[in-house]
Formats: sequence, C-alpha cells, structure tokens
Amino acid sequence: MNIPSLALSGPRPRQAAAWAMRAPRVRLVATLLLAGACASGGAQAQITHNAAPYALTPEWVDDRGPLPGGRWAESLALPGAAAWEQDTAARARLLHALHNDGFANVALAPLPGGVALHLSDTWRRSPLRALSRASRIVLAYLPLSTRTLEIRLDIQDMAGPSYRYDNLPELRRYFSGDSTDAALAKTIHIAHNNSQKAQALPEPDYLDRATGQYADMPAARAQAARQPRESIRSAREAAWFGAHGGGVWLQPYASLYQGAPGGGRGYDAGLKLAGQLRIAPGWWLQGALGLSAVQDLPRRGDTATAGLARVRSGLADYGSPRARVDSALIHRYWQAGPRWYFRASAGWYEAMYGGIGAQALYVSPSRNWTFDVAADRVRLRERAGLGFESASHNTALLSAHYRPAWAERLTLTARAGRFLAGDLGARAEIAYTLPAGVEVGAWYARSQDRDAYGRDANHGFFMRVPLSLLLGGAGSVSQAAFQFSRWPGDAAQMLDQPADLARTLRSVLRTPAREDDLGEFADLPPGGLP
Repeated sequence: MNIPSLALSGPRPRQAAAWAMRAPRVRLVATLLLAGACASGGAQAQITHNAAPYALTPEWVDDRGPLPGGRWAESLALPGAAAWEQDTAARARLLHALHNDGFANVALAPLPGGVALHLSDTWRRSPLRALSRASRIVLAYLPLSTRTLEIRLDIQDMAGPSYRYDNLPELRRYFSGDSTDAALAKTIHIAHNNSQKAQALPEPDYLDRATGQYADMPAARAQAARQPRESIRSAREAAWFGAHGGGVWLQPYASLYQGAPGGGRGYDAGLKLAGQLRIAPGWWLQGALGLSAVQDLPRRGDTATAGLARVRSGLADYGSPRARVDSALIHRYWQAGPRWYFRASAGWYEAMYGGIGAQALYVSPSRNWTFDVAADRVRLRERAGLGFESASHNTALLSAHYRPAWAERLTLTARAGRFLAGDLGARAEIAYTLPAGVEVGAWYARSQDRDAYGRDANHGFFMRVPLSLLLGGAGSVSQAAFQFSRWPGDAAQMLDQPADLARTLRSVLRTPAREDDLGEFADLPPGGLP
C-alpha cells in the first residue's frame, strides 16, 4: 500500500512564542530563538531546553487536558512491553481515558513494534484536534519502548483517514516542547480510507485471530465501562455522547423570510434538541425535536399551483406548532470500497416530508472532488398526527463538490436533477468554514417551471456558529443555525437531508497540508497566541 508522507517545513515563531510562556527557565532561550526566526525566514524555531519531562502541562491552553480529571499527563508508571501484552487492566485504563474524552467505538490491535487504534469522534471542530487528544492519551499508557502508532478516525462506522507515527519518541518530544513541526511531520504518514485490518503479531496467547485485536478486549471494555465517566467537557459543548457515539446536542435556529405572500416577511426562531443512537455497526437512529419560541409565518391560502405540486408554499401549516418532531429516521451507512460510501434512510426527513431514500458518494483520489447521487421518494406529513398525505413526490439530484487545494476550507457545490415538485433544474452552493468553526454560505437554485407566484428560482444565505465559541470548548456539533432567504415557493425546492454524506464526511476528508495546520495539533488556540 502506498502511504503518502506529510511534508511540512518552514519557521514556526508562533509556536516558539507559546512555548516560551510555559516555564521561566525556557523563556530566555525561546525568546532568542523567536527573534532569530523572525529575523531569518529560513530559521527553525526550536526549544533547546525543556523544564520538565513529558508530564509538562501546556499552560497557554484554555482547555481541560484529555486524561481523566482534566490532566495533561498521567502519573502512573508506564508498563513494560511484556506487561502491556498481558495486562488487561492497562488496556482498560486506556479505553476508559479515551471514552472519558468523548471517543467512541474504540478498537485496539497490535502492530509490529506498536499499536493500531480505531475510534470515532463526533463533536470536535476538526479531525486534527481529535487526533491530537487521542495521541496524548495513548502516549500516557503505552510502553516507552513502543515506536509505532496508527490511529484511524472513523465516522458513522465508515473508515476515515489513518495517521501513522513511525517514531513515537519524536512525538513525545514534540508534545513536551523539544521538537518542531518539521521534525514531527517526517514521522507522520497518512492513508485515506484505509479498509485493511491491522497486521497482527503471531503470538496466539493474547490475540484474537478472528478480529486481530487483543483477546481480552471484551473484558477490558467491560472494566473501562464500570469506571465513572466525566461529563464536564460535554457540558461545555452543550452536548452529551455515550461510549458508542450516540448522544444529544442543542441546535438554536432562526429563519427570516422576505417576499412572503402580500409582500410581507416571515420569521421563525427557537431551539432544536437533536440526537442519534447507534443500534448496531453501521445502523443509526437520528432525530430532532423542534421548539419554536417566536414565529410569524404568513398563510398562503388556496391559490392554484400553476402545474407544479405544492411542496413548500404550505410551510406555515407545518411551522405553527410550538413543539414538533422535526425528524426521526433510521440510517444504514456502509463503505463498499476505498473512496465509495453509501447511505440508506427511512422515516421523517423534516417537518414537512417523510419517506425513503438512498445516497452514494465517491471521493476522488486527490480528495478535492467528491460526487454523489441522492434519490428519495417522499410524502407530505400530516399537519396533525403521525401519518402521511396521499400524494407522493420523487426527487433525484446529482451533485459535485469541489474543495480547491489553495482554500481547503472552501466548498463549491453544483447540483442538477429533479427537484421536489417534479421540476428539473440546477442549484449552486458555496460554503466557507472559518478556523474557529463558523460556517457561512449561500445558494441559488433555478427551475425550468414557474410556480403560482410566478417564480422559477430561490436563493438565500446561511451561517452556522458552534456554541462552543460561547461556552469555551472546541466542539462543533452543537451549532446555532441562521438563515435568510426568500419565502419558499414550489419551484427549485430541495429536501432537507439530515444525513447528507458529503457534509458528514467533509471534515474527515480535510487533512493537514501546511505547517500552520498543526496549530490545533500542538494545542494552540485557533488564530495564534492566547
């Protein structure tokens, strides 16, 4: 398997300045090095003296440490290699620490000279942040003699990128402040969508040959589950997640509409309580309860639809209840091969529609392009009750998503196909994610047919703001969503896809490409120094 290496280089005065704040004994050396780096563009900012061993705490981080109790390092003696292979309690402590920090579906298997770790993370702002904290946790429990570590970040039971460290001593030096980004980058190798199992060592006494994992993993998981799990971090993220990835989170929302019937405006604002539950590998339940706080949505009346099925003009009829189940679905996710992902869904998609549908997504080898096709057969939900109205609607859209190499936080999307009312058309979208996790974007859609308002297009703007920006955390799952658009007619209308694969996989497909991308990995706050 050809695994590309992550090559990063260049000065890092920002990191040196942060290190200089850590301890008085290194401030002078770090300051001199920082001055040299700023004066000479080719110089490397590096700390030549460390005030303490690996247990040093990065004082500049406004965050709890990844280990239980909010610690950044573990005081327990590290086991030897032979003891690690046979010690269930040591692996149980590692599993508990990972679950305690919000990781789920953890699997641990040996590698020649090291360990392979598969886990999922559903709420952090970036995969690099999750990788950093998982790496710190693992180093606190693995034997010092371990040289290789592979961490694969999965999402919804689908394989994400694998990060392999070939020199763990270098990683330890990096976290303690004795190494640079350039030195660490030479030891990191990234494999995307790696579906191969970890290579197991031949000793049968502590291995399960069927899974390639340690034979005592069920016992270690049970032992880790009996230990208390902290929830302080989840509270700061306005979310809670269990050991298997299920959880609940908050989603404040506000929608403002212009061009409503009669020339008026409409608005709706409130709070959604969203959640998901893993019922089996690849099978997930997902739902959202909407609680409207303030609302003024104009009624449309019985105007003829001018040949188009009425699909969005009755929005006010579905937005009036103060509390309503917005969505309740069962999803099946799977990965058919490298770069191929699939999803099948059934249930209530949104406040207005429910039905069944499927989506297939392909990721190009460069990861800059992704293509997907989504097809759904849905019906209007009853305005009062749990059933559906008789008329059905078919929708099918082919989408292309592009992330430029020069702006990986920018996503351009083009869609074409059959919209919700049966009209054919196209839609263009643009979205940009700021380093702090705020996402802003806009869309424009055009149909071949006109609705009863004489419209053949719709457009709008949106913004999603992580609640963690207000609560002092680093997650992104709990977001406040703001939308400004024209009053929805019946032309060029899309379904709300609560489990869109392109959006679900967007974060894991973004991997560090430049030296500055390691800022979160080094536990520096976004945007530079505190």
